[in-house]
Amino acid sequence: MKKEEIPMEVDSIPICEKSLIIKEKSCSDSASSSCAQTNISISKKKNLPLQSYILTGSDSKQIHEENLDVIKNMSEEEIAEERERLIATMDPAIVAYLKSRRKKEVFENRNPTIKEQNEAAEDVKIEDIKTAQEILTQPKAEKWLNFEVIENNKLAWMKEVDIPQLKKEKFEARFDFEGWLLPYSEPEISEKNRILYHHGEEPGRPGYTLQELFQLSRSSVNQQKILALNAIANILSLYSTGVYDEILELPIEQIFFVIRFCLDDNTPAVLNASIKALRNLFFSQVDETCLDSLLGFGVGMIQPVLAVDHDKEDDNTVNDQQLAEKNLVKCLLRTDILTRIRYIINTVRPPLETIVYCIDILIRIVRDSDFLLSQIFNCDGLLKSIITHFVPKEFSTGTCDSAYGLPLLQVIKLLRIISSRSKTWTVKLLKKYTILDPVISYLSDDTFSANINGLRLQTECMHFWTLVSHYGLTEDKYSELEPILLRMLNYHSRSTNFNFDTTFVRQGHVAALLTLLGNEFRKNSSKAVPFLPLLIEQCLPKWISQFCTIETYAV
Repeated sequence: MKKEEIPMEVDSIPICEKSLIIKEKSCSDSASSSCAQTNISISKKKNLPLQSYILTGSDSKQIHEENLDVIKNMSEEEIAEERERLIATMDPAIVAYLKSRRKKEVFENRNPTIKEQNEAAEDVKIEDIKTAQEILTQPKAEKWLNFEVIENNKLAWMKEVDIPQLKKEKFEARFDFEGWLLPYSEPEISEKNRILYHHGEEPGRPGYTLQELFQLSRSSVNQQKILALNAIANILSLYSTGVYDEILELPIEQIFFVIRFCLDDNTPAVLNASIKALRNLFFSQVDETCLDSLLGFGVGMIQPVLAVDHDKEDDNTVNDQQLAEKNLVKCLLRTDILTRIRYIINTVRPPLETIVYCIDILIRIVRDSDFLLSQIFNCDGLLKSIITHFVPKEFSTGTCDSAYGLPLLQVIKLLRIISSRSKTWTVKLLKKYTILDPVISYLSDDTFSANINGLRLQTECMHFWTLVSHYGLTEDKYSELEPILLRMLNYHSRSTNFNFDTTFVRQGHVAALLTLLGNEFRKNSSKAVPFLPLLIEQCLPKWISQFCTIETYAV
């Protein structure tokens, strides 16, 4: 190689153009992992690449031509020896990155010119266009304004779309706006599916490919961006629930960068669609529902840690693309998502839906490593803003157009997940912010018991209290909570029945109450004295007798 080459920095290691002799063979999906390490072939002299796939800049072409001259003067053995030396000395991650840049084919990525479009339309016969034929056969049509000349290129857009026939086993996936995978073709175009047809690469097939949705997401027209982002969000939602298992694999890293780019748009509707897609990428509603349902069982308040690694700092030796492939959640934090969420909450002040999506993303981050959890604590003003706006001590239960100033159960859950990591994190949380007093006020307010969302909020508050009490951090507040718990138990003894007519929300509420009481009684048996008459004389006899009469059970 020439000494004067200008290298490209990858992972802080200079990679010169001579690395381009490494070329990945085409591999089947089942053997992609082994191919990534062994199936590397030498570029034949007669098939040398016409352009560089790695270098960029004004001098990249010159460097590439000089390298080609060197390779042409090398024998097959010398090329093989150089290849083996490079593979042995280079980081495998760098090799994988270079191979990802090395595309098998080069496609011309541009729209056809007007002249090219007109030339393509010259072969279109007017007789084949039903709508145009009906218009032109009307009396005196040739005398209409601007109808003296027939413009084939414009009439060609009225031609009926040909329904393609499937000629191969694999084809590019197309989705509708709800995220569902569509068949290769529909038997006919109806009013229901007409909106899914467009003048793309395959006009006869309904739906949009991911690449087409990516392109729409970068549109300057907000409606197109919103449409594309919502479709991507729906695809991710179905993908996370396992609908597409063993059917297709999504390019998760590519989707992530597209969504994160769109998230910087402050237009409320675009912002909501972007944050929804990002939330569906990281947050699994099914998993969270299952974990919430297990609270109070044998594992107590223990929560899983979803960390890929437990590194205590960001690895700056890898770029964003490599980090996304290795640890997508950590890559998310590298994009300053915490600062962005803080700005959204404090400055944009979006509607409730967008706020909930933001909190869900934070919940997923909190379930990761301690390093990422510490980033949330260290993000100046983030938790303070969330607690100030959505865990208020004083609030109005009347109709309100904004979610600000109202308690939000997702925020209480976020605080519970933070506290479940360790007592140390809980102590930091309670020392820095006032949380227990608002929780007591939510449990004491009877208006929350009158609706489903209020019951869910109280349920989450009781789970949070149980966890904090387990650490012994609520003793000075229990005297305020005891009469509230006694009133709740009395209510459930009269109104809650152990049958299938009772909603899951109400069942979860009474279960959280009994879990909280059991935790308090284990720590101090004297706390059970005020509750024993109600439990022994009313609750247990009623619920046990109802349980014994049940003949079928829900699965």
